[in-house]
Amino acid sequence: MKSPERVLKEISTMKRDVRWTAFQDSEFTANMGRIGKIFDLIHEYGYDGSRNPWYSAQGRVDDIVRRPDILKKMADSGFKMLFIGIESIYQKSLDRIGKRIKLSQIKKAVEMLHDYGISIFGSIIIGNIDETWDEVMQTAEFAYRLGIDIMQFTPLTPLPATKLYYEAHEKGWIKDYNYEHWNLCDPIMETPNLSTEQIRDAVAMAYSRFYLGGRKKKIQQYIPRKAFEFFGNKKFWWFFNLKMFPGFMLYTVPNVSKLVEMILPGQQREKMMEAKVKDLKATHADTKNKNVIPQENLEDLIIE
Repeated sequence: MKSPERVLKEISTMKRDVRWTAFQDSEFTANMGRIGKIFDLIHEYGYDGSRNPWYSAQGRVDDIVRRPDILKKMADSGFKMLFIGIESIYQKSLDRIGKRIKLSQIKKAVEMLHDYGISIFGSIIIGNIDETWDEVMQTAEFAYRLGIDIMQFTPLTPLPATKLYYEAHEKGWIKDYNYEHWNLCDPIMETPNLSTEQIRDAVAMAYSRFYLGGRKKKIQQYIPRKAFEFFGNKKFWWFFNLKMFPGFMLYTVPNVSKLVEMILPGQQREKMMEAKVKDLKATHADTKNKNVIPQENLEDLIIE
């Protein structure tokens, strides 16, 4: 890790009209004491405040929860976004991949970050080992309830030389060894509970539910939801700064079509599933006396 003094020297060489400065440490919060010194220097030498860069990085929720005093220093000095790897909403999956965090820490970190006006870019893996279809379908709703600001859903990918890679290779879960497809967008492996196509559908449906509300009416669409939340918290009004919002729109709008391409299959899949559920319920109602489709097995049939 570079020393706090070296980091400040690099910040001092940035163009003064740069709006964002992103710390590229793979785990920025690994040493919170160091982070505290960096932001002490940022404040001491005047690289904070409305006329200076805003800062972003990626880190861990347990580090944030453990040192709220450092988080306050970051927020006071212009820190505006943290990328956090949530990975799963199920403790069993977090434990299996060795994430070493608790769901309670995720919720607490989100609350703390938002209290300071820091936006959250979250990442969740779709198709963790041992997660069922029903469990995966709860993922986007959980992210919505948490209040994550930007959400990335990634199919489980067994990167080479990892423990998951050796397990997946040995058990024949990997279905595509063309590394051009190992792009964290296309599923290239199955799990004991999910096929690659089911994982692809789940990723599309997760994006659909989070950003468009999917076909679940109780989930509000993304834009009105976030507009209300950002306007309702003065600490988020930085987002509408003339140096921020126009640039955000300029770079975001051209990429919306790519997001829509990922979302539409999810909406279509949910529509098909709803029709299947409706047909199964109708069939069950007509034949309930014959017990052709037992009520306790209806959910299994829906999943299949």
